[in-house]
Amino acid sequence: MGLQGRPPAKPGHGDADRPRHRSAAADPERTQKLVWSLLSSVARADMAVSADEQAILERYRRALEVRGEALALADEAAVDLRTVPVIERVHALRMMFGVAYSDGSCSDVELNLLRRLAGVMGLSAVHFADTQVFFEQRALDRRRRRWWLAAAAGVVLSGVAFGGWLYVRQSVSAPAAAIQSFVADATRQIGDLERRVGRVAESSSAGGEAQGIAEVSATLDGLLARAEQLEAEHARAAASDPGSGDLALIAELESIKRELAALREQLDFPQVLNRYSDSVLFIQTSYALVSGERRFRFVGDGTGFFVTADGVIVTNKHVVQPWKFDGRSVAMLDSGYRLDEQSVRLAAWPNGARVTDEAGVTVLDRAFDSGRGELEIAAMPPDALEQRSEPLGDGRVYEGRFHAQDESDLALLQATVPQPVVPIPVAEDTSALRKLDPVMVLGFPTGKLILESGIAETLPTRGEVLKIDRSLFITAQVHPGSSGGPVIDRHGHVVGIATRRVSGDSALGVCIRSAHVLRLLRNTAALAAEATPTAR
Repeated sequence: MGLQGRPPAKPGHGDADRPRHRSAAADPERTQKLVWSLLSSVARADMAVSADEQAILERYRRALEVRGEALALADEAAVDLRTVPVIERVHALRMMFGVAYSDGSCSDVELNLLRRLAGVMGLSAVHFADTQVFFEQRALDRRRRRWWLAAAAGVVLSGVAFGGWLYVRQSVSAPAAAIQSFVADATRQIGDLERRVGRVAESSSAGGEAQGIAEVSATLDGLLARAEQLEAEHARAAASDPGSGDLALIAELESIKRELAALREQLDFPQVLNRYSDSVLFIQTSYALVSGERRFRFVGDGTGFFVTADGVIVTNKHVVQPWKFDGRSVAMLDSGYRLDEQSVRLAAWPNGARVTDEAGVTVLDRAFDSGRGELEIAAMPPDALEQRSEPLGDGRVYEGRFHAQDESDLALLQATVPQPVVPIPVAEDTSALRKLDPVMVLGFPTGKLILESGIAETLPTRGEVLKIDRSLFITAQVHPGSSGGPVIDRHGHVVGIATRRVSGDSALGVCIRSAHVLRLLRNTAALAAEATPTAR
């Protein structure tokens, strides 16, 4: 909530926790310039910029929309980039490796520079090793592919010289020849596809271009399907004629499949963002605490998302009942204040709706509003209280009975929707989820502060799974304002609910696992069924 006193668990909070200067994380244009500075430094690491390095630098410059020279020295840029999410730093490292390997290999000088910069950016040895091995393997695969293409050409020429391809080899079967042709064609296409994926992913993260995503996805899916088909045909031919199998050629095909699959994965989150942005809502809760003639009004905000076509919304309980979690509110209630039940008002704006006018005044025209009977709390788990300390926002700390920060911090809302909405599917089974799996949080980080134009615009934060326990721990930052937002895997399934951040670590988010959401949904449906009279 956008209240003072609970940075770890609320989507919005007091001025004491708000950044007081513009960092790279708060300035995307500066981030792009800093990344460009790193790329330029890698290209110049060995005191010369090759034609291949110059070409990839130019492509990155256009994609990043950077003009002029590098913004800072490499180490200074790396230090500044520590403020951006881990996933963005990992992408920057991959781009740097792409520049280093643009001429087919990475020199010791370049590798040492990359290792140093990765450390300065705060990336772990695991991140560095994973990126290094990926690019080493890709360079090796491409060298092998060039060798086999040359060898295939030699076989063809030799076959012609001795009386034709089919006569010379029973050595190159029809499936093998088709694979060689596919490998050659896919090799030519991969460079262009890499550029197209980069452009589409960049544009989609800033708003989405559904047509561009669909076109590139269709091309990649078609190539992957053809590769699978050729692999199956080769396996059938080898089964009927053991001498016709070609393991080296299949290795080349597998190399192509890996590159295509890696490109395809880069489009997963842009597709998810494009599909489900409008299913996420900006939620605001207002309430008043009173004692005699004294009255204090509070306003907080957070995120929710549709899970059914008829308008059921999932969010955190602390988004809709913040007085049970906020330090200042709990302290006031303990001192004799009471909640004015009539003052509680919930509003939820869909993506693209106007939240405030030019003067900053809240407008409810396009919101689902409890004041008009369009939004209500449908279900919540029983309250679970615990003794703990919470800051009050003025430097003091209050110790008292607060609502627990566990899986009971959930709420279901029911919105009156004029027509069916697009729900985000909640994962039934997350047993396949593993450490370092990529995830994306959709929401409204920093709450109203991010709505500069007054329009609700769903923003993504990407990261990885770090730990799977009773809760889900992720590197995608759960900023104040993101609470209640969906944590989505690359297949478009909700695996968790963004809830809070680990105290003292703004880069580690804590999420309620999807199983608890499904349990609440099913219990609510069962209770509703029991309450409905049986038709005679």
